[in-house]
Amino acid sequence: MDRMDCTFYFILNKKDLNITLKEEIRNRICRWCAEIVEVRNYVVRYGSDIRSGLKLKEEFQQKSEEQVNIIYVNCEEGDATLLNQWQRMLFFNTVRQLEEDIDSLEIVQQILEDCKQDDCDV
Repeated sequence: MDRMDCTFYFILNKKDLNITLKEEIRNRICRWCAEIVEVRNYVVRYGSDIRSGLKLKEEFQQKSEEQVNIIYVNCEEGDATLLNQWQRMLFFNTVRQLEEDIDSLEIVQQILEDCKQDDCDV
């Protein structure tokens, strides 16, 4: 029986919540990320549902932090960033503590900005 090791959440820095990456690009990024986090079985989530912090909060109730991997895609620069363990923990805990809805893009960008300023490479 196959089990899912993790879920990759694609968060694009686009205001339009309906914009997604082409499947070929998503697959290439997922293969790269799967090697980094050393997983074989994963699920991919993207789209407007994961931009809602409260919907993610509900989804995260069923997952452990280790099962969640966030991929931030900077469409303007054409690159993807897999949040490191520290950043992932911050994202996961922030979402789990939300009281009102917030765009998950804002959470990711704030974490990345804070880490850039603090030079955190944990």
